[in-house]
Amino acid sequence: MKLLNNKSQEIYIAHFHGRGIIDHIRTKGIPPFVLNVPIKNADSDRIQIITAATSYNIKDMILIKQLEDNNIPYINKVPTDLTRRDWYNLKKIPIILESLKETNKEYSLFLDARDVVIVKDLDLLVESFLMKKKKIIFNACVNNFPPDCHYDDFMDRSVMGAYKYCNSGVFMGKTVDLIPYFEYLNSIKDNIPNPMRDDQLIVRYALEQFKDDVGYDYECDLFQAYGFTFLVPVDKENQIYRAQ
Repeated sequence: MKLLNNKSQEIYIAHFHGRGIIDHIRTKGIPPFVLNVPIKNADSDRIQIITAATSYNIKDMILIKQLEDNNIPYINKVPTDLTRRDWYNLKKIPIILESLKETNKEYSLFLDARDVVIVKDLDLLVESFLMKKKKIIFNACVNNFPPDCHYDDFMDRSVMGAYKYCNSGVFMGKTVDLIPYFEYLNSIKDNIPNPMRDDQLIVRYALEQFKDDVGYDYECDLFQAYGFTFLVPVDKENQIYRAQ
């Protein structure tokens, strides 16, 4: 099975956000094993993969299995004693910051552990990223989450198409650029009204201040979000599907 973006083009990262990848497997009829794509080249000399995998459901995380099956190094600083009751997504911000400060790789790529998989070798990812002309690039999605969030309404969404909202579950940048950015997010995260205690609200809150350096991949060239959309067959016989 091959997953493409909404323009029927190859991408590097597939993000099944919403209820997690297991729910997408059930509702979209995707066999779990086809998402564990063999990765021959993760460009590990330049790119540090960072994730935030909680120990209580790590066995369900296809990304972790994919990384370990392909001997791709990754950093996961989530405390192993953290319980389901203790977890909320806002905790990702200091965890990511700690991870960024640990690596000496030039670039860092964050992937949500619960609902993300790599679908293509990463050997050309840096070059594709640099074409975006931003220091940091987040994923993009079709749904406004958290609901009624308007911090980034300064963006001209009329030119973006369907994937017009920033999604914090996947992002990439030079490590030296990501560290001060996440230091800022960490400094404000407890001061912004955030009933859902979600990291995405903080990222969206900061977009205007960092608009010259931070953007999101609304063209879906690097990352594709499959949440709140459908898989459309391009070639059923060879199991090739694109996002709607």
